[in-house]
Amino acid sequence: MGTTTQLLNVELGDLPDGLARVLTVLRRRQCRVLRVDYAAPDRHYGGRLVIAVAAPSAHAHCVRAWVENLVDVRAVTCLEPAAAAAAA
Repeated sequence: MGTTTQLLNVELGDLPDGLARVLTVLRRRQCRVLRVDYAAPDRHYGGRLVIAVAAPSAHAHCVRAWVENLVDVRAVTCLEPAAAAAAA
């Protein structure tokens, strides 16, 4: 089974569990986390997560929706594929 690499920009809410929820759902869905950049300047800002994942090709089209539907996630943007390949 092949994989598809994606680079996601995730805006998190104010709850402290957002980062853990994103990583957990990706792991449960058999995605491999390749790289994570996380920033949460203070307790009043939910944070921003840029994550490169290798998802099974059969389910790669679902990754954005899986993350976007988490309770602590405000927005998800898929960054361009060339940037994802460079992150891996």
